[in-house]
Amino acid sequence: MRQLRPHDQGSDPLLLSKLRYARGMLAALDQSGGSTPAALAQYGVNASEYKSEEELFEQIHQMRLRVMKSPAFAGDRILAVILFKRTLQSRIEGRAIPDLLFEKGRIASLLKIDVGLEQAVHGAQLMQPIPDLAQTLRWARSLGVIGTKMRSLIHDTTQGMVVEAVRQQFALAEEIFAAGLLPIVEIEVSTALPDDVRRIQELQLRTSIASALEQASEDLRIFLKLTIPVTAGLYTPLMRHAKVYRVLALSGGFSRHYACQQLAQNPGMIASFSRALLEDLRAQMPEAEFNRMLDRSMFEVLGATKNRKDLTEQGSFVQERLADSYSGVIDE
Repeated sequence: MRQLRPHDQGSDPLLLSKLRYARGMLAALDQSGGSTPAALAQYGVNASEYKSEEELFEQIHQMRLRVMKSPAFAGDRILAVILFKRTLQSRIEGRAIPDLLFEKGRIASLLKIDVGLEQAVHGAQLMQPIPDLAQTLRWARSLGVIGTKMRSLIHDTTQGMVVEAVRQQFALAEEIFAAGLLPIVEIEVSTALPDDVRRIQELQLRTSIASALEQASEDLRIFLKLTIPVTAGLYTPLMRHAKVYRVLALSGGFSRHYACQQLAQNPGMIASFSRALLEDLRAQMPEAEFNRMLDRSMFEVLGATKNRKDLTEQGSFVQERLADSYSGVIDE
């Protein structure tokens, strides 16, 4: 049995154990840039309701706050939340967001740190340079944030470009981990690709990540966030690696129903959904209906989450400890 060793003695060991072993999901509430208008349209806010970028982001900001304040958004379901910097800078009823989330049942706060993608080169989009990264990481830690997320995107590309995307991500992951935060390495394979092409790209990606893990610092610990693979169980070997906390599933534009169908075929992966999680929510809903729809969405996602016994040897112990922190731990 691998011993969980917190990389930062200042972090709550039970929170780290929850992230590593407990059943649940990560909520991706970090929409920014080009994805924001689409997210608002899905939420029932059309373009005529904002007239500037500032008003656009205020609308999405209010949506995020409403989700986090919902009683359905609780620590027995949500392990962590990925948030945009502006959201983390705000307060709810005078309280810092990470404090509020922690008090809802040890929900961890994670910061989206990438600033967008480069133009595609040979079918892959690497991350743009991240300005003032060291300063941002210090700020995040001072706020109580426990980790980060950064995203690259693979289309129909070469093995060499897949390797380069992985290399860029792992170089930043080393820097982030050394600063006392847990990095989420997100490398999305576009779901717009035909399945036979996706299958090839995903196999190349798994090979490249496995190689990078072997070459990484011995004490590095990361999350991987990947498109649910065409070949069920493809990423199971990565889940077993000592340097991987967990493998997270992104929904990639799929509907929640379809994403959950695919997730259920990949035991050990846990959801880190955005649009798929929130697709039934509307700005015009009364609070009771809003909370009921969010509750139903989470129930469906958790129902598709299948643990692997060989990956969760400490799971029962952690769930028992967590039960002291909040009520209503969802049964297997």
